[in-house]
Amino acid sequence: GGELDDDTAWPMPVSMATLIDSEFAAATLMISFGAVIGRATPLQMMLIAMSQSVFYAFNKVVLVLGSIQAEDVGGSMTIHMFGAYFGLAASYAMGPPSDLTQAGEAGMPDKVSDVLALIGTTI
Repeated sequence: GGELDDDTAWPMPVSMATLIDSEFAAATLMISFGAVIGRATPLQMMLIAMSQSVFYAFNKVVLVLGSIQAEDVGGSMTIHMFGAYFGLAASYAMGPPSDLTQAGEAGMPDKVSDVLALIGTTI
């Protein structure tokens, strides 16, 4: 075997389970980005991504599988609920959007943008 086959060469062993867990963590990140997109700067998005990965792992291992002992076979409840609530909390922590507080009515959506958002959501 080569260097990649040796588990001691990596700081964290890469297996199918760790790849699936990391994919689930990335899914929670994409869900929570929906709540802050357009409001957060790239630096804030990076900080959210790094902190959310840690909090997701803590939530899954300690709370869901540990103290609550919930059975979430596909991980869908854990992923979607955590991503949604983390995104809402991050959005709340950022406060109101800066363009709405400065521009007043200019930042409010109109009928055309609402219809386009509806079409984009359904497609």
